Amino acid sequence: MATDLITTQLITVGGTIGGALLTGIVTIISQYINKKSKENEIKQQITFKIIEENLKERKLLIKPTLQFIDSFNLPEHHEFYDDSGEWLERAMISSYIKIKKEISNFMLNYTVYMNDEIRNSIWDLSTAINKLTELESKLRNASNNYEVSDDIIYMSCKDEPSKIWSKLQKLRGVLCDEINIIEVI
Repeated sequence: MATDLITTQLITVGGTIGGALLTGIVTIISQYINKKSKENEIKQQITFKIIEENLKERKLLIKPTLQFIDSFNLPEHHEFYDDSGEWLERAMISSYIKIKKEISNFMLNYTVYMNDEIRNSIWDLSTAINKLTELESKLRNASNNYEVSDDIIYMSCKDEPSKIWSKLQKLRGVLCDEINIIEVI
């Protein structure tokens, strides 16, 4: 009987020690999992914050370029109804150097984030501007005043200013899509 009592006590002590060990192991594993979970949560928060700052910076770089493009089509430029688009074509002729400079500055500032679609739109616009520049260099006459030369260029430039405007609008669309993607993310 004494052996049965000792055996029972040993089983009880063994069970208690085993239970304590098992509880300790489960507690350690649980703490390890919680620690890993918190580390992952912190990593995700930091990653999200970095992405958020990155996207804010991209949006800040895009916004002035969109405003510049939109500045060509403001109500203040419309003095009368003109369905031929002459005012817009003349605006492209008189502003193409400014457009090229603005787009070049944007390209430099946005280099880190540049994707192929934006880059291609910029180069398409640049090519259209270069064609108008070449045409203007052939037609500009130093003996004429600036307004007369502009009229000669306007009459001879075919659809080059319209191409610049359409490429500018294409770039605007690509940049708007970029901002929309940024807002979705």
